[in-house]
Amino acid sequence: MVTIIFRSRLRPEHVEQYKEVAEKIDALVRITPGLIAYKTFDAADGEHVTLAEFDTLENARVWGENVEHLEAQRLGRERFYSEYRVQVCETLRAYNFADGRRTTDVKR
Repeated sequence: MVTIIFRSRLRPEHVEQYKEVAEKIDALVRITPGLIAYKTFDAADGEHVTLAEFDTLENARVWGENVEHLEAQRLGRERFYSEYRVQVCETLRAYNFADGRRTTDVKR
């Protein structure tokens, strides 16, 4: 599994236009092959965090090379973001706890 962590801060003058683009990207990523999970969060300090989990690095690359996503990235650099950071992480180990029991998803 590969997790992409995207942390950003918006420029306040472009928030409304950003929301329009973000809605389109949100819908697009959800139909990308290999997507496991996709969530966004806003922190109290104004930082925006997106987590996207893909089954393989190749499928994460497909998302990264999507033409509409590339255009959104360009707009982000030119208008929307005052700063951002991207981390691409490969899962070394994963486990869950639910219903009183722990299960292991990935083990190396």
